[in-house]
Amino acid sequence: MLKMVNNKLFDISWKEKKSVELENAKCSWANAVFEDISGDGDTYLKTISRWFEEFTDSNKSEQDGDKLNKLQSTITQEHLGAVNELSWWKFLKSRGFDLQPIPIEKKGTSNSDDSEKNKSTPDFNLNFKGSNVIFEVTTLNPAETVKCKLDDAQKQSFYRIITTSIHNKRKQIEKVHDQKKPFVLVLFNYDNWSGLGTQFYKLIDDKELFSGLSKILSERPQSRCAEIEISRGLSTIIYVERYVRNGISHYKKDSMVIVHNPNADFSCPKKFEEEVVKSVEAIDNWIVCEKT
Repeated sequence: MLKMVNNKLFDISWKEKKSVELENAKCSWANAVFEDISGDGDTYLKTISRWFEEFTDSNKSEQDGDKLNKLQSTITQEHLGAVNELSWWKFLKSRGFDLQPIPIEKKGTSNSDDSEKNKSTPDFNLNFKGSNVIFEVTTLNPAETVKCKLDDAQKQSFYRIITTSIHNKRKQIEKVHDQKKPFVLVLFNYDNWSGLGTQFYKLIDDKELFSGLSKILSERPQSRCAEIEISRGLSTIIYVERYVRNGISHYKKDSMVIVHNPNADFSCPKKFEEEVVKSVEAIDNWIVCEKT
């Protein structure tokens, strides 16, 4: 029997419940972790469990149950999406920034009402020098993108991957635009792209990015809010590549890219880019997510 250390999120009970899923999901992130459960795998699970415990202790929220389910999921896309969001919270909080999750507004009475509010509620609010900056964290997934192939890193295909993410977040963008606040979309690479992600930061660092995205969005059916989504509502895109080294999550410094929308109604505060990303210390190009 697999021996596991005491871990609130990923204990032996979780392993037993997920054993059947793991047998049928050979490419699951969990299989790779369990291959080294006495070493880096254990470090990884302990870190994620501790982060989630610290997150829930400081921020009681109804979204915690959904995040817990995704962290424990053996489906790689679900797990990575939740870990990426948690890593962004830890990245900023551990460096002293005032970052708080945004709770869902409790006004609806039905499950459908709550579901719609969840979809329109962004992830985090950053209080930066007296100004509020809203973050929405998402993980790019080309496998679910129409007309995009995994082996095609051309600019237009990459733009279509991003526009799908933006289109899926349009309710959050509209809501924040109505509140007259800058909206920042944090795009994480998908960890299982066999190195393809390392090319993406070169494509996103482009002066024509927002005009190209706006053009593709305007061609979409039911894209009546394309102007708000891109030309006015989306302030900034931050592209991040997260890797696990020795069981610890890191960001790759030279592939972190910030692109500001020149046509945004509400721009990020001055020094936002410098203090949040550019001045962060890196060792051999690696930024540890949790500063200790």
